[in-house]
Amino acid sequence: MFDPGKKEYLKKLRTSIDWSERHMKPFRDKASEFDMNIRGQHWGSGRKTQAQNTIIVPYLFQAVDVLVRNLVPTRPACMITSAHPGLKAMALRFELAVNQVIHEIRLKDSVRRAVWADALGLGMLKGGITPTGTIEYEQMSIPVEGLFYDPVELDDVILDLAASSFNELTYIGNWYRIPLEDARNNPLFSRRQVDKIEKSARLHSHSEYGLERKTRKLIGQDSEDEADFEPYIELGDIHLPGSDMLITIPRIPNEDVGCLAKMTWDGPEYGHGPYHPLGLQPMDGSCFPMPFCATLLEQHLIANQIEHKEARRAERAKTVTAFEGKATQDAKALTNAEDGEVIKVNHFGSIQEITTGGPDQMNQLYAARMRELFNWSAGNIDSTAGLRSQSDTLGQDRLLSQAANARLASFQERTTEWLHGVMKSIAWYVWTDPIRERQIPYKIPGSDITTMVEFSPETRKGSFFEFDIEITPYNMGYSSPSEKMQSAMFLLQNVLMPMRPELQQNGSTLDVDAIVDLFARYQDMPEIREFLQSTMMSPEEAPGGTAVSPVPGTPRSASPGSGAPGPRSSYDDVIQQIGAASRSN
Repeated sequence: MFDPGKKEYLKKLRTSIDWSERHMKPFRDKASEFDMNIRGQHWGSGRKTQAQNTIIVPYLFQAVDVLVRNLVPTRPACMITSAHPGLKAMALRFELAVNQVIHEIRLKDSVRRAVWADALGLGMLKGGITPTGTIEYEQMSIPVEGLFYDPVELDDVILDLAASSFNELTYIGNWYRIPLEDARNNPLFSRRQVDKIEKSARLHSHSEYGLERKTRKLIGQDSEDEADFEPYIELGDIHLPGSDMLITIPRIPNEDVGCLAKMTWDGPEYGHGPYHPLGLQPMDGSCFPMPFCATLLEQHLIANQIEHKEARRAERAKTVTAFEGKATQDAKALTNAEDGEVIKVNHFGSIQEITTGGPDQMNQLYAARMRELFNWSAGNIDSTAGLRSQSDTLGQDRLLSQAANARLASFQERTTEWLHGVMKSIAWYVWTDPIRERQIPYKIPGSDITTMVEFSPETRKGSFFEFDIEITPYNMGYSSPSEKMQSAMFLLQNVLMPMRPELQQNGSTLDVDAIVDLFARYQDMPEIREFLQSTMMSPEEAPGGTAVSPVPGTPRSASPGSGAPGPRSSYDDVIQQIGAASRSN
């Protein structure tokens, strides 16, 4: 078993990490190239891409952006249930608490950044608890801890590249930089080991097999030393699955410096210690996945090279008038003539207009072909992103979108599975929090009443594992506005409309104005609101002082609570027409 207290074991671990760092460099270089082609020349230092051309059409950016928006369209949330009848109310409290934490730690932003990083190389989240301050209680200072789940950049990833899959990793971790003073004051770190780092000749650190971080390259920073206004040290947290230990070591090798901290991992077991690597496209025989951009970069470069070529041809385009020597006077007369003026020439055939340069039709056809190939390779992003109509009707567009989304189905399944582990880990931290008392607003279904629900160590019942809780990420699938509209129309026509008599008995009615507004918003047709206007006469205008509808043949509906559904109203016709329009699309 690995013993971090023995120098020979720690030396072997560093040797293995150095080997992985050397083999990680090509992946980091490729990720940096992908990143430069996504950011373009107008961000940071404005360095050009490998083709020494600026990015005219951001094909790669569009593809990654569409991928991330499809995989993480909204804020993740979880649903917690229990098979035990006596724990259903507790499960609801637990669900409210976990979703509140997900909102507080801005998990959506971290997940999107991790998915974006995975499209370029490898996305990974690191989670846990960290000190956030202290509170005074009965003349005692009690430390307060907060939960975090942050993405780990590829430059900082420590990964056992000798493993053929994530399940076979012998170590996984990340490098990070902290102020030297924070390291001194960290109660988990050995002060003796920190003092040895402080006495080292180098208080900063660069990766031996990457030197500079890709972001610093892109923004034009050649060194981080000048940007630091206080001494920093670079450390590494490493989880060792075999011994289930978590250790902290300095990044710069120093035989005199051992582990700054070592502990047995006692956190949730739904990841690799505190780490959750994603890997959208696993590769056989390697734990490093195939980046989404790897199959798109060449097409992106070729397409932009063609666009550059056409741009240069357009710049060179010019039209001149040539004439023979005997037509000198005719050329002068032509030059001095106004537009539409009639002039006399003696040598008509000796003057000729010549056009050179300009866009080439074959190049334009090839550029269009490359756009189609890129679109196909990226999973038909024109359809999944709704960038353009693929057919004449919305129904056909929906079928095409579903076919295109089938390409992303494996990515969505992998993302949901990965996020399932992240959420179970968050739920574990929420459940085992020994101090935090949460007051969570909860709206009682079927009413406008909102009450506060408490979740605290005193209100918890049972244990996390006794609950038999199912935690399922939901609302992660992409739904277009048209699909949402069709779902709303299905609910309206097949559930609410048949229940209209019962709704009237309970004093409820359907708000047609809201339905029309929903249709107008989801279909992006605000002018539809103009179709529905109030035609009810006020009591002062109506004969006999009763408000009536001036539409001939439209009977009045039964009053709410009368028990009779009443005759069909013109509002029913509006709802039916809206539903028919939705189905026809």
